[in-house]
Amino acid sequence: MCLRFSTYLASQGPVVGVVPLGALGLLTVLSFLVGYRWER
Repeated sequence: MCLRFSTYLASQGPVVGVVPLGALGLLTVLSFLVGYRWER
């Protein structure tokens, strides 16, 4: 399923493939910051 999704993104073009990755990275950083603040 993941492979099919990545091939779908590749067929959509490099720009469209970068957008979800950037959103995922931003979400990860935000969750990490929130967790770091809760720890202290």
